[in-house]
Amino acid sequence: MRLFSAGILSLFLSVSGAILAQEDVTGQALANSEVFKTAPVIVDGRVLFELRGVSSYPAKKRASETRKRILDIARNKGIDPESIKAVKKDDHFEIVAGSDQMLVRVFDADAELEAIPLELLARTIQIQIHDSVVEYRKDRSPTALRVSALYFVLLTALFALLVWALKKFKIWAGRVIKAKIASDIKHIEQKSRRLIHRGQVFDIIQFLLQWLHVIVLIALVSLCNQLLGLLPDFAGEPITLQRLLGIIVAPLVWLIGIPWSEALTAGGLLGTKTVLNEFVAYLNLAALPAGALGERSRLIMVYALCGFANFGSLGIMIGGLGAMAPERRDEIVSLGMKSILAGVMATCMTGAVVGIIY
Repeated sequence: MRLFSAGILSLFLSVSGAILAQEDVTGQALANSEVFKTAPVIVDGRVLFELRGVSSYPAKKRASETRKRILDIARNKGIDPESIKAVKKDDHFEIVAGSDQMLVRVFDADAELEAIPLELLARTIQIQIHDSVVEYRKDRSPTALRVSALYFVLLTALFALLVWALKKFKIWAGRVIKAKIASDIKHIEQKSRRLIHRGQVFDIIQFLLQWLHVIVLIALVSLCNQLLGLLPDFAGEPITLQRLLGIIVAPLVWLIGIPWSEALTAGGLLGTKTVLNEFVAYLNLAALPAGALGERSRLIMVYALCGFANFGSLGIMIGGLGAMAPERRDEIVSLGMKSILAGVMATCMTGAVVGIIY
């Protein structure tokens, strides 16, 4: 049973990793860039290139402003992507679009980071920006949007059908197995081995159904994030379910001792932990650039994230307790959101105490 559980857990982590692939690429780019005090320019989850920064103009700010200018060009269909070019100046190159819209300046320091000539780097960045603008417009063309909408409708219907089928199968399997076990109880002395075997099969089926509930839930979260990704970016970054929840809980993390300037970042971590799980939240915390959270804030969040109050755990709890007490399933479901709220408050109180002691 332990080997079986380990196999299911590995499958679950693989699915979670595939769903969060786009976020992992972004996090790894941010983590690697800190070694060189650079920041990646990311459009639609794709890292185009990295830019260096100085104390008066940090790399993160430079990359964010460059990304905003690229998106402005991509959304302005009056500008031909073919007009994007690299223009040589006295000591640097400028990547411009149209007649005079500057996108980014490329300096020798940027070329030194990549260990290639300045002109070659400028041409490479020009091509990357050109391709990203073309891809951005293609992904948001009426045809692409219609195909995406149809895809999401079909996928949502498929998930709804899967959840319905799982629920019906669970009810049917439970009835069949329980009826068979009940009929065998009369001959328990002669058929004890068969009963034990059937009981183990029943436990395995229950375990599989619980993990399938979790996988479907995480997939639905990913579907929501893809739908939200069609909306315009907010604060220079795509809108996700985790970010929305992070904005909502920002006042909460501020109350437990996180400075307001870091509250959105910390709130996003708490939102990730609540929507997905603490494992993913800790990976995102580790991938944050140095300076995104202060030392005290990081310590508070380490404790505030340490809990199982998330929707995945809620699915496991409802599945497990519902199987043990099916007659009280409605009561268990009604306590689901309250249990998540209680769990979040408990870990936040722990983080607040740590912040006081620190």
